[in-house]
Amino acid sequence: MRRAVVYAITAGILWGVTYPLTELAITLGNYLLVTFLVYLMLTMIGIVEMRSRKILIDEKVLARGSILATLNIISMALFYIGVKYTNAAFIAFIAQLYPILTMIVDGYNGKAALITVPLYTIGVFLLFKATRYNIIGLVAGIALAVVYTIYVVLYNRFCEDHDFEALNIATYMITAAMSGALSMFTIGRVRNIIELLAICTLLAVIVHVCYMLEGMSHEDLDSTIVAFALSIEPVSAIVVESMLHRIVITPTEIVGMILVTSSVIIICIGGRPINERRQTTHVETSLKSSIERIRKAYLKMQSMFYKLEDEITGIFMSLLSRENYVLIGPPGTGKTTLIYTLSKLLNAKWFYRQLTKFTDLEEILGPIDIAELLKGRVVRIYANSIVESDLALLDEIFNASSAILNTLLSILNERVIYDGDKVIPVKTWTVYASSNRVPEDEELQALYDRFPLRSFLSYAMPEETENLIIKGWLLRRELESLSSVASMSDVKMCHDSLLGFVYSNLEALARHVSPIIASFIEHVPVSNRTRVKVALYVASLIALELGDLVLDPYTIRIATLRVLKYLINNREQLSEYHTFVKAHMPDELSRLYELISEIKALINNLLFDKARERLEEAYEILNDVKNRWGPTVSAFFRTEIQEIENIMTRLRESLET
Repeated sequence: MRRAVVYAITAGILWGVTYPLTELAITLGNYLLVTFLVYLMLTMIGIVEMRSRKILIDEKVLARGSILATLNIISMALFYIGVKYTNAAFIAFIAQLYPILTMIVDGYNGKAALITVPLYTIGVFLLFKATRYNIIGLVAGIALAVVYTIYVVLYNRFCEDHDFEALNIATYMITAAMSGALSMFTIGRVRNIIELLAICTLLAVIVHVCYMLEGMSHEDLDSTIVAFALSIEPVSAIVVESMLHRIVITPTEIVGMILVTSSVIIICIGGRPINERRQTTHVETSLKSSIERIRKAYLKMQSMFYKLEDEITGIFMSLLSRENYVLIGPPGTGKTTLIYTLSKLLNAKWFYRQLTKFTDLEEILGPIDIAELLKGRVVRIYANSIVESDLALLDEIFNASSAILNTLLSILNERVIYDGDKVIPVKTWTVYASSNRVPEDEELQALYDRFPLRSFLSYAMPEETENLIIKGWLLRRELESLSSVASMSDVKMCHDSLLGFVYSNLEALARHVSPIIASFIEHVPVSNRTRVKVALYVASLIALELGDLVLDPYTIRIATLRVLKYLINNREQLSEYHTFVKAHMPDELSRLYELISEIKALINNLLFDKARERLEEAYEILNDVKNRWGPTVSAFFRTEIQEIENIMTRLRESLET
């Protein structure tokens, strides 16, 4: 941190030196020509650095460099306008409003600011009183302060990726190109080309050092602290200018310089020494990136499979909440392929076994090490077993023997296995299971309850066969070249954030979730163990659908309704769920279902004109729902909206024939 402060203050002092040097260079040539020469030399320095340090510049860095280069050109123009009517020191002083503006923009609330701002303001005012006043210079200086503020804030954000070297080089090149192009239209007579090149070379070296020091200081300091540290530049500007023009520094200027310097020292020492706000933002940025990658995998799977959207949502919800999940359905409904695809998208190590009464422990936990057994020690080789996997799929889990089931209980509950007298931690993040049936045996109910999230699959309808064939072949081709878009570290980061979100907002979540659960369990029993976890499931679903964690009561209630589908115990309870959801869904969707029933009845009674009127009314409501709800609510009712659209399309086709 101390080193970062030294970097920033040194950069501030050096930036102050560039003011009078730039003013001197402008007296020898056009200001755009000076800018072009300086940044052309900076580009050459950058290329040497890039080649020696193997720095890579990608499209993102070029885009960011373009923004900073544009701000550079604007600041150079404002500086030229200012020095044309006043002098460099005056512009430097007025431009020093930018640390205070940066403080406002960044929402800085450090206690040191209470002392710093008054001292700094008085110091700048005293320095300002000692300069030549001019209204044009004043306006140019204020505009320059605004541009500097934008530059500092953006540069700080861009440097969060720790690519400031590449960013600096990209800024050099683009600024040189822009200023070079503009200078072609405004080239004036150069008084002394040798002296101009010498000054521009010196400026380029100083600016390069400033950029590097500033970039390094941004790694550990808040942008407000960096801005204040750099604002020592008017002190060095007035000192250098007085030396160049042999001007005696007045007592007023000395007092002003002392106050400005004091304010810089106070903010650097007494402010937030480590960029706490920026670190938080960086963590939030990392989390957001992780959620975006998880959602990318989620949406990718949604696009690959035919009519398995709900099952895929359940798979990802269990993944983020680290809960066990069971898929129940007849053979050939895609259960195994779903989990295999998930493992590829996450680049996860997965474990798969089809369980039977004859499956032994070695197939699950790994074989006994024969070499160790000959030495009298029982040691198991856990490589390639469930112990070392990220994801596990246990096919036909309810067909397993009692020994396997007892072992699985400890894996499902505690993520450990009891192997002899040893307790072995199991790395498996989520255990998925599949079965053709719901267990009816009493001894299997404890195991079944360890899978609190469940989905019930069935075969596609006869009329869906054509679409199923097309989608199936496309899926087969896509799986061959499928690559990962997220990782297990993304999953773990999201999971930790979800837990933090639930703990931080526990009372609010419980208040909105519990009435819906209480009403639902009057129709469908849900164990206490599962009810406790509903808040986490709801948070996971919100993160999946919205890409963010929100504490909106309406969103929480809607998400809770969706979660209920994964808590039912058997296929028969699906009708109870749908009835419950329809009773609690928004009025617009309820009205659409009513209209669809009415349209069907009108068509059966051959009242086609009336049916068309009702269908147009239904389309108006549907369009209004899409426009008014937006993506937030629509995401949770995607299945219903799609179902309604499909039915309405078929009704329109029947009315047109």
